[in-house]
Amino acid sequence: MVNLKAFISVMAAVCILICAASCSVDESSSESSVSSITPSKSTTPITSIYQPSPTPPMPTPDDPPRTEPNPASDFDYIINGDDITITRYKGTDEHVIIPKEIDGKRITSIGDRAFASCNLTNITIPDSVTSIGDNAFNGRLQLTDITIPDSVTSIGDYAFSSSGLFTITIPGSVTSIGYGAFSYCRSLTAVTILAGVTSIGDGAFLECRNLTSIIIPNSVTSIDGYAFAGCYRLTGVTIPDGLININKNTFSQCRSLEEIVIPSSVISIGSHAFNDCSGLTSVFISDGVTSIGDNAFLGSGFFTITIPSSVTHISASAFAGCSITVTCPPNSYAHQYCVENGIPFQLA
Repeated sequence: MVNLKAFISVMAAVCILICAASCSVDESSSESSVSSITPSKSTTPITSIYQPSPTPPMPTPDDPPRTEPNPASDFDYIINGDDITITRYKGTDEHVIIPKEIDGKRITSIGDRAFASCNLTNITIPDSVTSIGDNAFNGRLQLTDITIPDSVTSIGDYAFSSSGLFTITIPGSVTSIGYGAFSYCRSLTAVTILAGVTSIGDGAFLECRNLTSIIIPNSVTSIDGYAFAGCYRLTGVTIPDGLININKNTFSQCRSLEEIVIPSSVISIGSHAFNDCSGLTSVFISDGVTSIGDNAFLGSGFFTITIPSSVTHISASAFAGCSITVTCPPNSYAHQYCVENGIPFQLA
């Protein structure tokens, strides 16, 4: 009986030792496992391991311009016989050269809004193109440089409105400049219109606030209303000897204009034609003009004006808000007008 008790005691002690050894091994194994997934101070941080690769640099305006025409795949177009009209540019270049032809057919027209949604900085138009459509380059503030070839005969409404052009030369092949064609081009400083152009549309250069000079040839016979309204920095303009009417608001708010000479070809000066031209110092109206419309010089400050005997109508509000001295022939309509309205005058 004693031996049995002794045997049981020995076996219990052995079991205790075996359990203790097993627990020690498990704890050691567990500690080893934790140690293997805990980063040490020298381990590269997780954020750098999963950092995405750098984005390729975007092209900048300093990239060299394209030297070869863009491929046909950059354009949507329609074919009319042997002629092609570009309807949309779908490429990504900032410097675009339109090809002269696609598959042997000549590109003759740039369609309405064809480039209106593109980030262009400059574009070369081939001498196969004869027309530039409405809104073709409207809103392209990045577009700073373009040459219009002398094959182009018409420039559509708002064609370059709100673009970033600095200067522009309009070739003599163009007969008409569309409604608002260069309106709101706030970077535009100089415009040259070559002989051959006959018509400048409504608001063609409206609100070109930094435009300082413009050359208008004698071939121009029509300048529509608001054509140069809001050109605050326009210091001088030569009105062409061939123009028939100066329409409403044509030069309204051209506040830097100092001298105006109206040629003998002009018959009438429309309402608000020179409204708020506050920098005016001298106006000379040539013999041939017959009427001066409502508010023609409204709020245009202090200036001297010469009015010929050909003038037979002056609106009562023509010089509202102005302080003027009139030079006119004796017994002329202008002479009578000055007497009746208490305007200082001198006879010549």
